[in-house]
Amino acid sequence: MTAPRKPLSKAGAEDGSSLSMFTCRSCRLRKRRCSREKPACERCVRLNIPCVYELPPKHQRRVSSHVVSQKPIDTDTTIANHPLRAHFHTSLELASHVEKDPFLLEYTVAAGVCGSRLALEHNCTGSGSGHALSALTLACSDLLQSRADSAATETATAPAPRPFSATPPTDLAQASSDLVDAILNALPSLPAIEAYKVQFYQNVYTALPALNIQAFERALEHLVLPSIDNNSIELNVDVADPARNLPHLAMLLTALRMGYMSLLLYNERIEPNVNQKQQTQVWLRLNEVSRDVLVLVRDCLQLLDICENPTEDILCCLYYLRQALENEDADYWSIIGSTNAGMLEATVHLAIKMNLHHNVIDDLDDHSGANVTVQEKLHRRKLWLSICSTSLHEHTLRGGNPFVKAHQLRQFSDHHRVFDDYRAISLRNLPSDDQIELDYHIMLLKNHQFMEVFCDIEESLRSNDELLDDKAKENERLELFFKTGFPDFDPAYNCDTGLPLHIVCNSGNVPVSIGRVKQIAVFQTRLGLLTKQLSNSSLLMFFYEKDYKHSGQATSLANFEHYLVESMKTMLQVFGYLEDYAFGQFSQVTPAGMRFVLSSSISPICNRSIIVAHGLMLRLVFLQDSTTLNGETERTAIVKDILAALRALLGSMSECMATLPLPPKAVDFNAFFTKFYDMGHLFLAIKAYGSANDNEHAKHQNLTKICMPGYMHQYSKATFQLSTASLQQLSKLLNADIRVKKRRVAQWSSNAYALLLNAQQ
Repeated sequence: MTAPRKPLSKAGAEDGSSLSMFTCRSCRLRKRRCSREKPACERCVRLNIPCVYELPPKHQRRVSSHVVSQKPIDTDTTIANHPLRAHFHTSLELASHVEKDPFLLEYTVAAGVCGSRLALEHNCTGSGSGHALSALTLACSDLLQSRADSAATETATAPAPRPFSATPPTDLAQASSDLVDAILNALPSLPAIEAYKVQFYQNVYTALPALNIQAFERALEHLVLPSIDNNSIELNVDVADPARNLPHLAMLLTALRMGYMSLLLYNERIEPNVNQKQQTQVWLRLNEVSRDVLVLVRDCLQLLDICENPTEDILCCLYYLRQALENEDADYWSIIGSTNAGMLEATVHLAIKMNLHHNVIDDLDDHSGANVTVQEKLHRRKLWLSICSTSLHEHTLRGGNPFVKAHQLRQFSDHHRVFDDYRAISLRNLPSDDQIELDYHIMLLKNHQFMEVFCDIEESLRSNDELLDDKAKENERLELFFKTGFPDFDPAYNCDTGLPLHIVCNSGNVPVSIGRVKQIAVFQTRLGLLTKQLSNSSLLMFFYEKDYKHSGQATSLANFEHYLVESMKTMLQVFGYLEDYAFGQFSQVTPAGMRFVLSSSISPICNRSIIVAHGLMLRLVFLQDSTTLNGETERTAIVKDILAALRALLGSMSECMATLPLPPKAVDFNAFFTKFYDMGHLFLAIKAYGSANDNEHAKHQNLTKICMPGYMHQYSKATFQLSTASLQQLSKLLNADIRVKKRRVAQWSSNAYALLLNAQQ
């Protein structure tokens, strides 16, 4: 059966529906234009989300009992009151790290509570900081509220994740047929489909190689057909069971959206030829793949009841959908009905439910299966390895138990003799795309082994003393494993990045530089390792900072100083790699079109490292005020030099983050932070928070319950006691970093022409 193309119906006032006096809640929260039609506005109908009309907040009576009844986010970390592990548990949410830092926490809460009032005052004085204060208020409020919302919905006894659960329709066949019609209306022309698939294979698949391309291409060959007049397309779906085609259609929509975004961002930000840029812009406008197709993907997954009937195709689609959502606006997570961490956990859960970690390759020498390619034989294994690799990169931003468990990882490695299998396959005369497949497996297997180390560390049951000792040694253990597992990374960039292999698809041969792909994969793992080390060092610093306040022990102060220096050292390493990715040698390795999909892994690292830098800088500014007041000229001079170097470093990081196709949240936070530092207003909101009246506290109860005024000063005892030796060590680290950066910049400048050529490829 061929599904006919028909226009989507739109609700409106023309059909007699009444209009509301107010915009609906969804449009108001997302700041979108609302058609105000009842019972549902046009946008909510299009997105298939609930449409609720209610009085705007300014017309509602405030009820504080709900806020008071909510369990507050715990920020006091007295050892006697809390399990020690809680100090080192963070989530993928940026706010979960902010909560651990008493300095950054009060800075963020104070901006959220008092920023609006200060913005009005400074707009009146003409100081120029009013707009920045207003924007900072919104950013801080959203940051902390998102964490409060996720914490309020978490339950310790929550069942296994069930993403995209929905009430099954009364007529599944009709619902599937209607959904196929909607998908057909959303698809671009056949040439555009082929062009976007090539973009997906070349720039997305090469970085995230979970898809079985051969099986996917065979399915599309029978599913997506040109119409009789060749002016449009038709979908050849099963009349008796249209839902059978939904997994491939959902994967196609996800691939088209990611391919479209890859080409769009390349054309907007990198394409050097003006004429080509204009032509591509017109073509993209005529063949747009809007982000609303991801809502259709959600609808497909809901109809398929993926939790009860998971398949490899469904799991692969879920894997790529999460990656696609990471590169969309943050509000789209709520529209889809999931969260980043929730979808990752669900993906791992379904993979385990399907026993992917039990996958055994049938007899590799079975001549009856001579026509079965390496991709077919190894697809289940690669899907598991890809999910574990993603879990590894995400877990570097988390603290606490990972979603994948150590015994599952060991089961995979021990039961399947994977290296022996790959060695046997490599002895054959493989075609190009099968050789790429094998290279991917070996590359992903290293991350799989790395994930085992993480799981072993996190899952071990230890006493408090053992936990602290092991946490302190964790960075050394991870560093040693990386050097052993990736001996080819140092010196970097020494592989052949120009030798192309080819992925075979219906559009022809897609060239892939496997040397570049390997370098990118190792770079991501190295950067993830450094992020984990930075997280460990900073969390240990926060722990001993708070412990010193409660215990006053000299060992706690010494440990605080040690991990403050370690945090600075690791942060400088992370910044160095990010600068290399933006401007340096590694930017030549990374294909320009691939930078779009890599943004989802680079941006969280930028966010985490920048807020660590802000926390360090807040402490040093706090110390500078104290030493200046007390006339400590030596310490004041050292701190002043450190702050000047840090300020320059934050400026260069702003330039690095601006080069990303999708700039991270830290771009705005860093701009506000440095602006207020330059103006001498860094503690402006904190001082205002300390003198805020009861009305302001009542108005922002959702924020004040997180952190009360004076929290920073309460835990400043260790910062005040920072020794001159520790400050000199920080200054030495920064000065050495400046010298290294000057040498790198000179080298990068000599490669500027090569950079330009690379951007044009």
